[in-house]
Amino acid sequence: MPPASSPHAAELAIDLASIDDCTCSQPYQPDVSDIPKQALKNRTLSFQKSWYSDYPWLHYKPSVLGVVCFYCATAEHLELFGLSRNREDAFITAGFRNWKKALDRFNDHSRCRSHQFAVEQVAHLKSAEPVDSQLSTQRNAEQREAQINLIVIVTSIKYLARQGLALRGHDSDDGNFQQLLLLRCSDNPSMRRWLERKVAFTSPQAQNEILQLFSHAIVREIAARTSRSRCFAIIVDGTQDISRKEQLSMCLRYVDADFVPHEDFIGLYEPPDTSGATIASCIKDVLLRLNLSLANLRGQTYDGAANMSGQYRGCQAIIAGEQPLATYVHCGAHCTNLVMQFAAEACPLVRDAMQVLNELGSLFSMSLTARTAFQHIATDSEFGNLKQIRPLCQTRWLVRVKAIETVTSQYDAVLLCLEQLSAPGNHVAAKASGLLHSLRRGSTMLAFEIGLRVFKPLETLNRATAL
Repeated sequence: MPPASSPHAAELAIDLASIDDCTCSQPYQPDVSDIPKQALKNRTLSFQKSWYSDYPWLHYKPSVLGVVCFYCATAEHLELFGLSRNREDAFITAGFRNWKKALDRFNDHSRCRSHQFAVEQVAHLKSAEPVDSQLSTQRNAEQREAQINLIVIVTSIKYLARQGLALRGHDSDDGNFQQLLLLRCSDNPSMRRWLERKVAFTSPQAQNEILQLFSHAIVREIAARTSRSRCFAIIVDGTQDISRKEQLSMCLRYVDADFVPHEDFIGLYEPPDTSGATIASCIKDVLLRLNLSLANLRGQTYDGAANMSGQYRGCQAIIAGEQPLATYVHCGAHCTNLVMQFAAEACPLVRDAMQVLNELGSLFSMSLTARTAFQHIATDSEFGNLKQIRPLCQTRWLVRVKAIETVTSQYDAVLLCLEQLSAPGNHVAAKASGLLHSLRRGSTMLAFEIGLRVFKPLETLNRATAL
């Protein structure tokens, strides 16, 4: 038999008749009557049974009619001795049969360094796992560690996304994501080793991919809830992002099993153009991707633009041509906002007052000097806590009443602040002086009161339609 090349083969070699004439994995110790006696001139010596217990390594080898050391013979066969010296051939290959000197030789062999080395090597082979098993165990441990660390990375991104916090900063080590991972290393020591790897799944590309997985999971859940409700409606509007690209926002409206209506945003899509046919094609493509049938569409809501509401070539007409039950409704909040804008523009007094209000909000938003002066007035006078003044938002329809009331409720403090800002040498003096002149006119305050009488009911209606 050739030498064993692995622990598995070594274990098999011990079991076979490579060191004796029998198949065994432990020292072969037959009855003493089967072991030949030693004949001397005046007496006959025989092997003693007690030697088995005193020297458990004794192994009878029938092929040499003598005993050998089980461990030394095994180590020799498996080539474990290497360059070890002081090996005793009588206890390895030749066999020992001199019972007269047995005890002395047994004791000497037990204390022999080569015997102790052989015992250690054979014991290690018996207890060692096979190489393939060791590799598999190590691989499983690495996979478990990788799974734990990947969960830490994913949950960290989930937390930052849920709170609306930026993941990356100016530098790679300056962002919220990287700092959060370093903080979590105190709870997971292996995380620090993971972050030192060349591939740690923390690159911007990996972050974007994980965020995209979250996005897809949310959209799939919304689509599943919409599908369970059977009938649904779509709400679509177009806008431009900061890079001047057209973006088509889409929402799904459906009613759950408790008859509670839901309006869920499902994404922004970039159409190649803004024609009615293109928008309709985009809507059908999105519904197809979400596995929502156009046959269950019961409503479509857009603004009043011609490409949306056109009777013949508008998006609603194209969708209605394929699904007549999809009733078109002009967005109620958009209608209310248009009424509010037209009502304000119809009266020059209110129109000019709204422009003054917007310029005032822009001044306090963009000028640190104006905000600081306003804060000093609040702390150094009887006005108490003052509310922050903000400009009117062109896209948020439910802020006009609040903006007007913020100015009218602290009118004296605003005038005092503008007087201070109008002092010579101030970089906003010219703008502050013009606003002060406009706000001191009684017609401006009257326009604010008129605007509140009109805007309050419309904004209440707007809020009701948004619920």
